[in-house]
Amino acid sequence: MERVAYRVRQEDLDGKYEYSSTVVVNVVSSGVRVCAAAGKVNVVLPSQGFERCSVVVYDGQGRVLRKLFVSQGGTMAIDGLPGRSVCYVTVSSGGGDVRVRRAVWVD
Repeated sequence: MERVAYRVRQEDLDGKYEYSSTVVVNVVSSGVRVCAAAGKVNVVLPSQGFERCSVVVYDGQGRVLRKLFVSQGGTMAIDGLPGRSVCYVTVSSGGGDVRVRRAVWVD
C-alpha cells in the first residue's frame, strides 16, 4: 500500500489561481512508475509480472499518440509528445487487461 497526496491547482483565464486542500489516499501499488519531463514520458515497469505488455499514450481527447509492445520490464522514454498538455498512459497485459492507468502533465 502506498500513500499519495494530491492537490489541484485551478488557474483562471486572467492568471489568478488557487490550490485545493491536500487529500491523501491509499493506493495499491503496481510497481509501475510514470513520470513526465519536457515533451516525454518515462515509464518504468518492474522486471516481474510485466512481460508481454503494451504501453499506450493517449492525448486529452483519447487519440493514441504512441503504442509500444514490451517483452520485459525496464525503463522506456516515450518522446515527441505535445508539451503543456495532459496525456494518459495505460499499461495492459498480454491478454488485454488494463493493469495501470495514469494521467500525467507533459511540460
